[in-house]
Amino acid sequence: GDALKLVPVNRQVSIDIELPNSADLSEVTVTVTAPSHRNLPVKLYRNRDHISANFTATEIGEHIIDIKVRDQKVIGAPFRTHAYNARAIQVGRIPNGVLGQPVEFEIDGSGAGSGNLEILVNGGHVTSFVRNLGNQRFLASFVPHEVLSHLVEMKFNGETVPGSPWQVGVMTGPKMAVLGEAVRLVGAGTTAVFEFSALGFSRDDIDIQIISPSKRPVTARLVEEKGGEFRVEFTPTEVGSHLVEVSVAGQKLPAGPLVAKVYNSALIRVTDVGSGVVGQPCQFRVDASQAGEGQLEISINEGEVPNHVQVVGGGRCLVSFTPEQTKPHLIDIKFNGETVTGCPFVCSVSDTSRVSLTLRNLELIPVNEIARFHMGVDGSGSAELAVSVRGPTTELPVKVTGNIHSGFTAEFTPRDVGAHSITVEYNGHPVSGTPFVAKAYDAKRVFVGPLPKGSVGKTLQFMVDASQAGEGNLEITISARGHNIPTQVHPQGNARFAVSFVPIESTDHVISINFNKESVPGSPFLARVQGDSPHQILVSGPSLSSAAVGKTSFFTVSNVAGSVEDIEVNVEGPNGQSVPAQVKDTGSQTFQVEFSPRVAGEHRIAVAYRKVAIAGSPFSCKVYDVKAIKVKDVAEGIVAKPITFIVETSQAGPGNLEVTVNGGRVPTSAQAQGPHTYAISFTPREAIAHTVDLRFNGEDVPGSPFTCQVSEAARVVISGDGLEKVAVNRAAMFCVEADPSLGRPDVQVLSPSRRPLTVDVGVQTAGGYIVHFTPTDVGDHSVEVKLAGVHIEGSPF
Repeated sequence: GDALKLVPVNRQVSIDIELPNSADLSEVTVTVTAPSHRNLPVKLYRNRDHISANFTATEIGEHIIDIKVRDQKVIGAPFRTHAYNARAIQVGRIPNGVLGQPVEFEIDGSGAGSGNLEILVNGGHVTSFVRNLGNQRFLASFVPHEVLSHLVEMKFNGETVPGSPWQVGVMTGPKMAVLGEAVRLVGAGTTAVFEFSALGFSRDDIDIQIISPSKRPVTARLVEEKGGEFRVEFTPTEVGSHLVEVSVAGQKLPAGPLVAKVYNSALIRVTDVGSGVVGQPCQFRVDASQAGEGQLEISINEGEVPNHVQVVGGGRCLVSFTPEQTKPHLIDIKFNGETVTGCPFVCSVSDTSRVSLTLRNLELIPVNEIARFHMGVDGSGSAELAVSVRGPTTELPVKVTGNIHSGFTAEFTPRDVGAHSITVEYNGHPVSGTPFVAKAYDAKRVFVGPLPKGSVGKTLQFMVDASQAGEGNLEITISARGHNIPTQVHPQGNARFAVSFVPIESTDHVISINFNKESVPGSPFLARVQGDSPHQILVSGPSLSSAAVGKTSFFTVSNVAGSVEDIEVNVEGPNGQSVPAQVKDTGSQTFQVEFSPRVAGEHRIAVAYRKVAIAGSPFSCKVYDVKAIKVKDVAEGIVAKPITFIVETSQAGPGNLEVTVNGGRVPTSAQAQGPHTYAISFTPREAIAHTVDLRFNGEDVPGSPFTCQVSEAARVVISGDGLEKVAVNRAAMFCVEADPSLGRPDVQVLSPSRRPLTVDVGVQTAGGYIVHFTPTDVGDHSVEVKLAGVHIEGSPF
C-alpha cells in the first residue's frame, strides 16, 4: 500500500499483508517505530486472504515498519515510510506583480516533513521556479506576461496547502523615483527621513527593510502622502551605514537601496591637550573611530593659528600647531557641523627661552661631592621654575638659592655611580637643553689587582677593574728612576683592563693610576723588580726535608727569570744512587720539581740555576717507608693490667712515631728496647675493646688501627646467702675468681657505722680466693673488692 512510502500525520492509514493459507492472524507481528523511537499502536484485521494493519502517525519524519510472520521477517522488512504534515507549510505574503518582473514569495516547509510540493500558476500555464534557501525553506517565483489576475495554487503530497489558492494582481509597471538625496548623513538619535514616489500603488504594495551595521532589525514608519508619494521615517541609534531597501510590488527601487550614514559626535575623544611652549610644536589627538562618517573641522583661536592634521588611520588623527604668543590657545572642534563635547579645549602657552642654563661643567661629577649649576631668568612677568635631579635609583634633593635679578644656583650631591638626569621646567615645560644627563663617578671604586714581583726583561702584568667606578678617563703611567716606561693596556670587557710592561732595570717601578684626574686608592703603587741572579731564586716545599718511599714528592722553585733549561736538579739516595727528577714550568716565573724516592734514608737534593747553586743547596731530605714498620700487637688484655706491644722501625728510615689509644683517652708510654725497637704500653681501666692508632710521619702503619679486647680482672661468686642477707655473729663467705698474676684481692667490709670488720682472704684452687667475715651489727654493710688497686665490676657491694 501507499503507507509504505508516505503517510499523513494525525490520520489513520493501513497496509495490506498477504498471507499463506495456513497462516493465522496471531502469528503476524507488525511494529511501527516513530522518529522518537516510540512504538505506535497497530490494529490488525483479517480480510479474506490478507490482513490489514492500521496505525496513526503523530509526528513527522521517518517511521520504520517491521513485519514478522511466525517470528520470521517478511521479504523487504523493515520498511521505511515518511510522515508529513501539509498543514505545516507556511507561505509568505505574495505581493501584486508588475508585468515582465518576477513575483517572489517564500515557502517554509521546515515543519512539514518530506514530500512533493506542487505549485501551479494559472493552472500551469505560467511557469514557476523554486530556489532552495536551506533548512527546508524555499523562494518561489513566476514572471507574469499578461496584465490580468494570476491564480496561484499549491499542494503538498497531493494535499492542498492552507491558504491556497491565492489571487495576484498584475499591473503594467510602477513609476518609481527617489525624491531628494539617496545618501544622507543622520545624527544618532534623530529621525532619518527618505521620500519616494510610486504612482498607482498603495502602502500594502510597498515593503520597507532597514539593515543596520549589526544586522539588527530597525523599525520604520511608512507615511503615504498625496499623489502616490511616500515618506520613510526611522530613528537610528547605532553608528554606521543603514541600508533602506524599498520594494514596490516586489520590485526594488531602480536607484538601489537608500543609505543613511549615521554618526555620533558625542563619541569623539580629544586627548593629550596639554600646555605648550612658544616656538615649539604642540600636539593633541582626535579619535573619531567610533563616531561614524563625517566632516571634522578644527580651529585654534578662531582660525588665527594654523594647524596641521596627520591622519594615522582608523578614524584617528594627530593635530599639531606652533604657538607664537604667550597666551591661552582655544581649540574648537566640530563634526558634521556639531560642536564636539568639551569644546573649547584650552592649551596654555609659556616661553621657556626666558631661562638660560650653564650645565657644561656637569658632564662628569664625583660622587659624595656637591654639584652645582646656574640658572638665569628674564625678569618680565611671573612664572614657576622647578628643578629636579633623578639618580640611577631615586630622586635626589635639590637646593635652589638666589633671586630673579642675580639668577639662581641649584645644588645637589650624587650618592650613586651612574647617569643623573637634570630637568629644569619653566611653567611645567622643560627648558631648552634639559633633561641634561650628568655622569657621576667614584674613583675610590677603581680596584687594582695584586702586583707580582718582576724580573728585568720579563713582562709584568696586573689588573685594573673600573667596572664599578662609572664613566670617565683612566690614566696609567709607570716610571723607573724618573723615566716613564712604555705601557700596554688590554681591555678585558666591562671596564676591566690588563696592564703590562717590561722592566728595564732592577729597581722599584712606580705605577700611578688616575681616574678622571683623581688618584685611585693605593696610588702610586710600587712594583718590585729584581735582576737575573741565582741568589734571588727561592726553593720551597715540605719535600725538601721529608718524603715517602714510592710516592711522588714536590717542591717549588720561584722567582726564576729564565726557562726550564736554566734549572738543574740532582737527587741522590743514601748510597749515592741517582733519583730521576722532572722540572715543570707552572707560569709566573715558578717551576715545580717532582721526584719519587725508591729507598728509605737520607737523600741529597742539589738545585742549580745556570750552573750556579742557589741559596741553601744542597738540601737534605729524609725519606721514610711506612710499609717497612713491623708491629707485634696484643689481641687480649685484662682491666688494670698493663698491655705492651712491640714496634720495629729499623727499615723505615727517619721519622716521627705517634701512638693513640681510644682516640687519646687512654694514656700510653714508650720505652726503647734497642736502636729501632720500641715497647708501647697502656693500662686499660674498662672492659671494652681498645683501638690502637699507630702513625709514622702522619701515615697509618700497615694494620693500623689495631684492636685489643679487654675483659674484667675478676668476678665475685656468691655462695649461700652470700652478700645479700647474713645473720649477725655468724660467718659469711663469698668467692673471688681472679687471674693469679694480678695478686691477692684487697677486701674491706664496713659496718653501718663505717667501722671496718676483720676479713680473712684465703687461697683457693683454680685461681680463686675465699673471703670470710662475721658481722656484729644489724644493718647494711659495704663490701669493697679491689685488684691492683682498682674496684672490680660491681664493687662496692
